[in-house]
Amino acid sequence: MKAGQITAARHLLQRAAEARDPRGMLLLGATYDPIILQKIGVLGLTADAETARSWYERAKESGSSEAPGGYRHAGELEPTMSAQPCRIVGRI
Repeated sequence: MKAGQITAARHLLQRAAEARDPRGMLLLGATYDPIILQKIGVLGLTADAETARSWYERAKESGSSEAPGGYRHAGELEPTMSAQPCRIVGRI
């Protein structure tokens, strides 16, 4: 997967997250998650665990039952999300 694809996804998911969509927040967090990015083979993009953690926490606060609940240690997110592709339906 190319970094440009993640960057484009971030722009779309940012809009969903700003509209208080818990799934959008969760998926936006995943685009920053170092474990997820490694699992899906993203090259040329720097992960940001703090940003991922922040979006995961917002998703959980907004009612997401899928948001990772704990962290193994500082800087490493618990890999509870699957790295399965998702489909965004609708217009943004």
